[in-house]
Amino acid sequence: MKRLPLYCAAAGLVAAVLAWLVAPAPPRLDTTGLPAQLTDILGDDTKGYRDLSVTVIEGGTATTASTGESLFEIGSVTKVLTGMLFADLVAEGMVRKDLTLGEAFPAADLKRTTASITLEELASQRSGLPRLAPGPETYLQAMVSGLTGSNPYAGDDVKTLLSAAERAEPGDHRGKVSYSNFGMALLGHALAAHTQKPYAQLVTERILTPLGLSATTIDPAPADRSPGSRATGSQVDPWSSTGYAPAGVGPRSTAADLGKLVAATLAGTAPGADAATPRFTDGDGSRIGYAWFTTRYGTQEITWHNGATGGFTSYVAFDPAAGKGVVVLGNTDRPVERIGLRLLGATPPEESRSVVLPVVTVLLLTWAASALLYLAASARRTVPEAGKAAWWESKPDRLRAVGTVLSTAALLVLLHRIGAWLVIPPATWAVAAGLAVAGLIAVAATWRNLPTHTGGAAWIRWAGLTISAMISTAVIVAVS
Repeated sequence: MKRLPLYCAAAGLVAAVLAWLVAPAPPRLDTTGLPAQLTDILGDDTKGYRDLSVTVIEGGTATTASTGESLFEIGSVTKVLTGMLFADLVAEGMVRKDLTLGEAFPAADLKRTTASITLEELASQRSGLPRLAPGPETYLQAMVSGLTGSNPYAGDDVKTLLSAAERAEPGDHRGKVSYSNFGMALLGHALAAHTQKPYAQLVTERILTPLGLSATTIDPAPADRSPGSRATGSQVDPWSSTGYAPAGVGPRSTAADLGKLVAATLAGTAPGADAATPRFTDGDGSRIGYAWFTTRYGTQEITWHNGATGGFTSYVAFDPAAGKGVVVLGNTDRPVERIGLRLLGATPPEESRSVVLPVVTVLLLTWAASALLYLAASARRTVPEAGKAAWWESKPDRLRAVGTVLSTAALLVLLHRIGAWLVIPPATWAVAAGLAVAGLIAVAATWRNLPTHTGGAAWIRWAGLTISAMISTAVIVAVS
């Protein structure tokens, strides 16, 4: 036992080295082949990007540059397609601006206030509907997706969307701009129901085909779609949903395709180009048309929309006065808006980063690194007799040791996926893993001297360990 510290240190060092090989690895963009203007904008700030694809429209000419992947999930940029579809149908007299959800879905059992929402309110984000479909299952699915990288909209089709609409009601903020994916999805399917054509077919016939956007897909997603990832390096599942497709779940495109859309909208020749005209004032000083936002940056007014899915980000924008537009697509969840604004010559606001996740990451890493070491140190100082301690006293025993081992493993696996690795050096994860293994060796060395449990009724302790083990195992399996 005198050499136990040496053995623990050696085991911890070996474990840390091995853990370093599988530690979180945020990607870093290879800027080879990108134009000088873009590399100057990026500078050394390339961490968290895998591939970028950029199109700049100026003087009627579009120039595209990419680092690798060309087909990206475009997320909420799809909303401008839905807004332009609405504007195009209104211009042709096929849809009234004041057409209500109740008229579009006469068979749905909508609440009176929901049935009275107009399509124009939906198109301009003033419906008052919640951001996502109401119900605890929506937020549970989003939470699970955040932990596991799965598709939070899996299984959401038009039927489930309308079912959620029957439970929904607009809030007190109706009439004010309040962003709603749920509302924009309902708009797309309301237009489809009114014209008796599926949304994907409708937007393809009226927007994509006239503009020659042959690489843009709405539904179904292409079989060879490549996955995105988090900026911290972990891969995530593709997002797909027929229900939320009009809001941006599933559609994919290229920077070149979206460059055609921006150029035609800038020139006023795109179907539904009038959707970009500002009509209503947003609370933050921006204005909104049909999905398109217009925001002032210094002396410039930029018309824009952005998008984000689990592993992709997107930004389309243009400066009408300068006759210049931009498309920026990325295949991680690190935002690309600042790149687009600087390409347009605008000064973006300072990038704000929450300190919550880095602080939580450090605290949890510290716990993971110290929990087993503390338990081992306590066990070596004193070996209590079974039943001598009160249930609330933290005394070392076998049940506590097993629970600590499982929870530490679950914590390390969880942090590997969701830790703040753009800020915290990933090597700290390997160090924490090494210290945890050192503690595990020390606990194993004192195992035969530990009682099964100390304090409290045996069935309560065993039940607590069982629940803890189930939770830890579920986290490890789900996240892995």
